[in-house]
Amino acid sequence: MARHGKGYRTFKLDDGTPSYEFRVNLAKHKPQARRFATVAEGRRWKTQTEEGLRSGAAPTSPKTRTVAAAILDYMKRNNILPEESGRSDPLTYRLRQVSDQLGEERVAGLTSERLQEWLALLSKTNKAEPHNKRETHPLYNGGERKVYAASTIRKLYYALKVALDEDAETLGYALPRLLFERVKNVPKSWDGNRKRRLSDDELRRLFDAAAAGYTNKEEWPRLIKLALETAMRAQELLFAKWEHISIKNQSWLVPADNSKTGEARNVPLSHAAIAILKEHEAATRRSGQPVFWQWANSDVLSHAMKRLTTRAEVADLRFHDLRHEATSRFFELDIFTDVEIAEITGHVSLETLRGYMHLRPNRLAKKLNAARAAAA
Repeated sequence: MARHGKGYRTFKLDDGTPSYEFRVNLAKHKPQARRFATVAEGRRWKTQTEEGLRSGAAPTSPKTRTVAAAILDYMKRNNILPEESGRSDPLTYRLRQVSDQLGEERVAGLTSERLQEWLALLSKTNKAEPHNKRETHPLYNGGERKVYAASTIRKLYYALKVALDEDAETLGYALPRLLFERVKNVPKSWDGNRKRRLSDDELRRLFDAAAAGYTNKEEWPRLIKLALETAMRAQELLFAKWEHISIKNQSWLVPADNSKTGEARNVPLSHAAIAILKEHEAATRRSGQPVFWQWANSDVLSHAMKRLTTRAEVADLRFHDLRHEATSRFFELDIFTDVEIAEITGHVSLETLRGYMHLRPNRLAKKLNAARAAAA
């Protein structure tokens, strides 16, 4: 252990890596001490804790801390836009929704059963009308009330989990035991029941609608074509940077941070995909910007896709359906094994791909006949 005049002590862990201990000692307050992997993290915690104690903010114990306070402090620590900014980025919106619904709950009083009850209630709850709704807008549905979709419920749940986990870690308190581990009814991100395919005529109409639009006339076809060539998810396409793409190696790296599964992979690029990327780079590349900087995130893309499909008169098509279409085409080629397709698409479980097996019904028969012919 080494002592420092800078306000922390250094310890060596069993593997030799350093750990830095910071302490907070203020009059009339219980002393606190925590260890951090970096000095910067420790100093940030020390500063925030001392400021909170001096200002009379809610104590770090979950006994009196509310969910609303935890979410607000999480937003401040991570520079997430506050409510008064008037901005409506997806994460801010989700955290506001959770705070509105569970904000008065005490962190210490939360249970897995209470969270399950909240999730079940969301599936029956009418969504609030958007402030900018216009009855004359082509996407207006005549006033039909909508409940929270399963995907939205899942996002709200994980927004709560991330905020409380980080708040407890930062302020040094413990969440109720197995709070999130015992929640059983969290909706899946995709239930495998959606089988929307895309016809050639629908694809043509999408491109025509893009050309007739006001923005991204050329970018829309390139993005859609790449989605069909690679089966990449929306966030993987939108968060990609040019340094992730190697034309020489015909490869597109999806970093772990960009992947839904948290696992990095390399997506092979066809000649068609490479041609699209070269055209897109020459037309739109900006220094330091993502490959598809035209759409800020997948939520923005989803809303823009809805406008595009409405103009194209292509019903019930989501951007994620392009991934399903691309995966279906890989199976229909009948040249890849299931494992190879999973390596391309990033499916973690081969079980997820079972829904595509019907696209190559004669594969086993062909193998059987070939084996018997070879043995004859």
